[in-house]
Amino acid sequence: MDAAGVFSSGAPAEWSPRFAVIGARPGAVGVHGEEDGELAFAFAAGAALLAELWGEQDLDDSMILVVLYLLRHALELGLKRVVGTLARSLEFELREGQDPPVDLAKMNKDLAATHRLDVLARHLTRMAALFGFEVQGEVEAVCEMFAAVDPDGQWLRYSEVRVKTPGQGSVLAAARQAPVYVDVPQLLERAGTACAALDVLLGQVEELQDGQLWFGPDYAWREFAASLREESRAGRGDGPV
Repeated sequence: MDAAGVFSSGAPAEWSPRFAVIGARPGAVGVHGEEDGELAFAFAAGAALLAELWGEQDLDDSMILVVLYLLRHALELGLKRVVGTLARSLEFELREGQDPPVDLAKMNKDLAATHRLDVLARHLTRMAALFGFEVQGEVEAVCEMFAAVDPDGQWLRYSEVRVKTPGQGSVLAAARQAPVYVDVPQLLERAGTACAALDVLLGQVEELQDGQLWFGPDYAWREFAASLREESRAGRGDGPV
């Protein structure tokens, strides 16, 4: 791959700080690329830097649309990463043939297709509760705040969007038909706190998965502990409990 010397699949002959490396690359163990958690952090950090530049240099307010989009996408990536990881942990815990306590098929469909932050946040709240995790940082409230102005991720991206009208089908209309006043410092604080909370929760879920890797599903561990107690009672002649 080579586009006028900008992109290349091979390392430059002479390295300099102006080069960046993105995509899958060799690591200490195997080949790794950016994960959604890393991308979520990058989008949120980019939003904070751009908002700071907007404030310092009195840039046009259209720049805040980009800040909003970056924050929104950071939340979407973070939500999908955490919910997807929790879904895999739940699937690991199910016995063969056991029905899950939530609709995993719908959840996996939403993870692949939806861009609605409120839908993803509700999945997160339900899944986290199953494992005893508490969602901090008012994540659901922040996601509902974004969903109120941009339900599907289109309002922030384009000047015109397609809308369905009775009898006329889908027509182009202005994406933002009335002024919206944005408290930028509050936006950065609340969205940043929500993104950080998702990052913390992801770390907790990954610790859970480490336990699943080493000890197996929780139901199997409980059954093993129960069998040890039963053997102990039988050895003492206590009889069944």
